[in-house]
Amino acid sequence: MITSYVFLHLPEVVCDVPENSFIDVNLRFTCPSYVWGAVCNVSCNGSGKFELDGSSTVICETNMTNNPLSTLWSYDSTTEPLCKG
Repeated sequence: MITSYVFLHLPEVVCDVPENSFIDVNLRFTCPSYVWGAVCNVSCNGSGKFELDGSSTVICETNMTNNPLSTLWSYDSTTEPLCKG
């Protein structure tokens, strides 16, 4: 019996920091990393002056329709995260 192995070296897919992807400067992101699949928790800066409206998490995803491949931060609700106050 002959066993063969194939090793693929794929580049790591990394998103830009989420602060660069959202307009609201009061958003704070707590992320384990910025690699594809990472989930960041979203909160608001300002010691209670602002309340988070919209999604409480964002996810690093790839845009499969672009060539070359691009990344983006998506959110898990219909409303983009926003700090109101």
